[in-house]
Amino acid sequence: ESSDDDDDDGDSSVTTDSSLVDLTIQNCSMGPQAIGRLLGLSERAKNLEKMHISGISHLPVEAVKNVPNDSSENKADTTNLVSVIATLLECQNVKLKQLTLARLPSPLDGTPLAESLRRNETLEELLIPQNMLGGVSQLMDALETNHTLEKLDMSQCTFGDSSDDSRWSGLAKSNTLREINLSQLELSIVSSNNLFMNLGENSSLHTLHMTHLELDEGVSLGTLFNFLQTNTTLQDLKMDYNVLEKEAFDNLVSYAVATTTLKSLSLQGCGLTDSMLVALAARLVDVKSVSSMDLSFNEYGREGVSALLNCLPENHCIKEIRLYNSAWSTHGPINYGCQGYEEENKQIQTLIKNNANE
Repeated sequence: ESSDDDDDDGDSSVTTDSSLVDLTIQNCSMGPQAIGRLLGLSERAKNLEKMHISGISHLPVEAVKNVPNDSSENKADTTNLVSVIATLLECQNVKLKQLTLARLPSPLDGTPLAESLRRNETLEELLIPQNMLGGVSQLMDALETNHTLEKLDMSQCTFGDSSDDSRWSGLAKSNTLREINLSQLELSIVSSNNLFMNLGENSSLHTLHMTHLELDEGVSLGTLFNFLQTNTTLQDLKMDYNVLEKEAFDNLVSYAVATTTLKSLSLQGCGLTDSMLVALAARLVDVKSVSSMDLSFNEYGREGVSALLNCLPENHCIKEIRLYNSAWSTHGPINYGCQGYEEENKQIQTLIKNNANE
């Protein structure tokens, strides 16, 4: 049940009987009484599977006077909330499968969650985007002993600890984690290299989203490509809005040609030019597994699209190519072409349809 009023105990209408399966609390304030009711779910909501808490505008103030340089009487503290949720994760009566903690108003300490993850046997999805995160190393370490978590979303997070070199080690040893979203993280070269090296040792990963990472051309991308070339499980790779120079794009094309597992590749807004699409088209015939490509919002024109058109009849794997709002289109959103280019649009749709039927 959603709550979006501004009362300090805005969740007074939350149902806590045994029929509650999905609980959403968003865009409201939470006082001590509200957090206490969350803890009560351990006894009364034994069928609760999904909990989503986001956009909380106020939480109980804890030791504000001890916070250096604090001048806000309304400063929120997530300590009580996270501790209660950690308790729920350990409670045998509650079988949470999905937990979302997003846009909390103060730093989220992952340490209590990490301790609970080590003992939890039901949680499949942990979604903690848009937070200032602490205790990230502890969270990663907990993945080594957790055997149920399949999805982790840390997108748009900033980090409150300084363990830049080793915080990602847990990703290498998780044998259940299948989907990871690390989009819009601010990573140093050291941290990004460490991330990719650990991902390279993960044997269960199927989906990886890494948009807006601003990866270093010479160092971070090199480590990324080493990881991709050795990976044998990845099926969905999203790298939107990472500017790719020619060498980086060529390496990515080589990976797309060589892989036998990747099915979907998204490169929206990566600065792709006509010459890059021509190079891609020349090798598209050798693609073995990729069936979907999203090349939208790039800088190519008619030359690049024509090159793709010419190679599609020789490729029997591609079933979908997205070309929305790129430089060659001035007529709004497009799919397989655009208005004003009816002939190209018709050709692409026909070719894609033929491939889909083979």
